[in-house]
Amino acid sequence: MSVFVNSPDQDWNSDQKSEYETQIQYRLIEKLSESEERYRSLFNSIPLPVFECDNVGKLLLVNAAWREMFRVNTEDDQHTHLQNFFVGDDQVAVAACLPLLTKSGTGQPFSLELQVRDADHATLHVVLTIHAASSEVRVGSLYNISKQKETELSLRLARDAAEQANELKSCFLAHMSHEIRTPLSVLLGYAEKLSEAHLDEPTKTALKAGMTRNSQQLLSLLQDIIDFSKIEKNLLETAEVPVHLGSFIKELEIDQRQLFSGKQIAFEICWDNSDDQGCYIFMDPFRVKQILANLLSNAADRKSTRLNSSH
Repeated sequence: MSVFVNSPDQDWNSDQKSEYETQIQYRLIEKLSESEERYRSLFNSIPLPVFECDNVGKLLLVNAAWREMFRVNTEDDQHTHLQNFFVGDDQVAVAACLPLLTKSGTGQPFSLELQVRDADHATLHVVLTIHAASSEVRVGSLYNISKQKETELSLRLARDAAEQANELKSCFLAHMSHEIRTPLSVLLGYAEKLSEAHLDEPTKTALKAGMTRNSQQLLSLLQDIIDFSKIEKNLLETAEVPVHLGSFIKELEIDQRQLFSGKQIAFEICWDNSDDQGCYIFMDPFRVKQILANLLSNAADRKSTRLNSSH
């Protein structure tokens, strides 16, 4: 900064010298004001929230982006200190780093990942970067990383969901491989038995019934695998049709009785059929029967199974 004024002649009197000194002071103040105005203009044009504070965190100057984020002035009693803008333990972290800036002696800025609460009381993730402009003044900025944090959280949740889905798929396929092996082994055994020439008709009939029963069980397992693939691709469809409740329960009882009789397990459906002539319900009969069949299959390890139904 340069100030150009005419130097006084040696024969100036005291009044002339006083006027000269006043002129010098005026020009200095004018230049300093112009410099400060340019500084504030540049300070306010920075798109990030920027601040100046002293070495204990008292705010001295904030720019337009800071005022827009928090909608406060430095004169606001509640927010006169920098640390008051942060959440919880982050206030302690900010207050602790301010004196370290000069004690470190490196001149390098601190960068901390913290949380602030904006004017709408929303919690934002920010990176605070702050350095010592002098022994008494700190200058810093905030960089909002909330969207980045949301993206990271979404990716982490998606990864966890994918890992869980893969684990469930592995368990399902391992279970299915075991379940499929059982009826297949029975079918092979019945086929070999039927190839024997000395079998009588009742034995052949029983073997054919067993093959039919295990074939139906195998078909049901394969249908479960197909449904599992459809569920993964969100392609599983259901129907909603009127179904006579009494007929539905009778069909379920016939199907399941064959399965349980083959395992020598007592099976019984208890339901009140005194008024089922006009009782219709809207459902997908195949899916509901599939669900009930799976539930009954899980109960088939007991000596007897009873299904109670009422309407």
